[in-house]
Amino acid sequence: MPERFHYSDDSRVAPVVCSSDDGGILTSRKRLADMKRHPSFGKPMGAHGYDNQVESMRAIFVGHGGV
Repeated sequence: MPERFHYSDDSRVAPVVCSSDDGGILTSRKRLADMKRHPSFGKPMGAHGYDNQVESMRAIFVGHGGV
């Protein structure tokens, strides 16, 4: 993990911490098989938990409309 995440000196951080590259997922084989059967598999979807220095994590939200 990058030092800037500050994961090394906190008792609440688990002994093993995993991270994937941008766009990757960490899941079980069974859940991946289930996901592959869904019609939206492979299409862009929302995600979180990636490094905030990765360009794709720099988002903007714009809302418009009335009540």
